[in-house]
Amino acid sequence: MNKLSTLLFASTLTFSLSAIADHDGGEGHSCMRASDPFSEADTNHDGNIDKAEAQAMHDKHFEQMDANHDGKISKEEWAAGCKHNAGHNKSSMGFTKADKDNDGTLDKEEAKSLPNVSKHFDEIDTDKDGTVSPTEVHSYMMNQQH
Repeated sequence: MNKLSTLLFASTLTFSLSAIADHDGGEGHSCMRASDPFSEADTNHDGNIDKAEAQAMHDKHFEQMDANHDGKISKEEWAAGCKHNAGHNKSSMGFTKADKDNDGTLDKEEAKSLPNVSKHFDEIDTDKDGTVSPTEVHSYMMNQQH
């Protein structure tokens, strides 16, 4: 890997691990639920992230940061990606705080403390189980940006 790829991979891994901690809310093994970044990266569900899974995670994050899809990340794209990650961390903390029963999801009552989530709850709840997960919220927010 070249220096940029190595740096991007390291920052992606660090971000993903910090996102796991944010979603965990300090409740031990709750970070191992299906909606966390570790589980999403562990595509073969063996409880580990192998080199191929790490590379796939790296590629996904690179593609997300490469806004103009030219195969390179400019300083502006890097800054925008960092700003997005900072916003994501803030959102993760808000989600964790709103999750009063610490089950990793928000029901309609819990979502009331997050006005945008509450307002769009039924749209965000794509699996129609009456709760929204961090992944559903993140997917909804990402779709709104495009």
